Amino acid sequence: MALKSLKVNVLEKATAKKEEIPAFAQKGDICSRFNTAKENLKVAEAVVKELEPELKAKALPNLFEFNVANPNNPISSVKLVDSTDSVVRISFTKKYSAANADLTEQVFEGLGADINEYVQRTVKVAFDNKVFLDKDGNFSEKVYDAFKKAIDEVSKKLNVESPLTGKEVVEPKPNFHDIRWEAFPTIESQGKLYEALKNVVSLTPVVG
Repeated sequence: MALKSLKVNVLEKATAKKEEIPAFAQKGDICSRFNTAKENLKVAEAVVKELEPELKAKALPNLFEFNVANPNNPISSVKLVDSTDSVVRISFTKKYSAANADLTEQVFEGLGADINEYVQRTVKVAFDNKVFLDKDGNFSEKVYDAFKKAIDEVSKKLNVESPLTGKEVVEPKPNFHDIRWEAFPTIESQGKLYEALKNVVSLTPVVG
């Protein structure tokens, strides 16, 4: 059954059309240059996104091979040189992101290693500064000064939730990056660790 119609006259408000936005003339080609640059940037970003995984895939096995052979003097970067003599530097940094616990456990079990020697559960702490705002969203100096003096004590006094929140994460121990090469001396094992314990790998064009 169809929805019943209303037998009334309704005057609907006209919606503004996009072309009704006022336009103002500007001397020069500033808009043209901006639009072209934005379009070129989109194309360039798409190419970078496409090529980064391939460059990493070609560079990292070489870095892994060198470092497992030289665990006491590992390198952090390698260069790839293509047939046009263009060079890209790939850097394997110490900056790791939080890992998936199940995947990481599987990798270390497959490597026959005690995961607890290399990886730990820890807590990432964050501070929720909304506690400094009243119900109308105004900043409260009283609350700020009190929390600054003693967070736990003031939390109880003001009957508000503690602004300290925690999130359990899985991440490598501080010395993992330095000892990984000697502890897991094969390219295959390093590749598996890279998949489980992601770290920042940067790519930089080398010009000149």
